[in-house]
Amino acid sequence: MNTIEWTDALVLGIKKVDDQHRHLVGLTNTLIRAKAAGKVKDTMGMLLTDLYIYTVTHFNDEEELMGKADYQGLEEHRKKHKEFTDAVMQFKEQFENGDADIDDEIMTFLSDWLVDHIQGLDSKFASAVMTT
Repeated sequence: MNTIEWTDALVLGIKKVDDQHRHLVGLTNTLIRAKAAGKVKDTMGMLLTDLYIYTVTHFNDEEELMGKADYQGLEEHRKKHKEFTDAVMQFKEQFENGDADIDDEIMTFLSDWLVDHIQGLDSKFASAVMTT
């Protein structure tokens, strides 16, 4: 599995959000590299915890910006955020309970979701926020 390359296609033009997205891409890439290096058992629980905590903080910041801009897609966006944080927490719990390995399917889900979300829903809200 390849890491996510940070490109201009992921830049929204809102510095705080872009910085947070860059950090989330970095955390996801760290997970991918740990998996590739066979260090899943050593680091995965901690990395999933970090990803979960940082994601919750980031999503709260995004939702606050959307609320201030009276963004019409806030509720849909909030649902997508919850789905992602719930999935990360489920992966973490399954991993820690020994019920699941962190396989390529999970890693693909995490990286694809992040890129698709930034380029899709986040780009829509960024346009709305920057015009208010």
